[in-house]
Amino acid sequence: MKPLSPDTSQQAQRKQYEMMSQLSPTQRLKLAFDLTESTRKLVIADLRHRYPEADEASIPRESVIVPMASTLAQRNTELEVE
Repeated sequence: MKPLSPDTSQQAQRKQYEMMSQLSPTQRLKLAFDLTESTRKLVIADLRHRYPEADEASIPRESVIVPMASTLAQRNTELEVE
């Protein structure tokens, strides 16, 4: 099994899969929503740090645009390499 992340050992990844398999579908969905919310909060905190002059109304909009632009840029780079 190849690790999903370079800083995760195979042993840790196996344990994570084992623990996830014991969760109900509802628990897994709640975990996914919680992780998504945590990620959103981290992105907003990063934007507030990088752009302290930004007004509060623009921060939620930027929290969608910045990650989306990064994803599109990464996909474009991957396409150019292939």
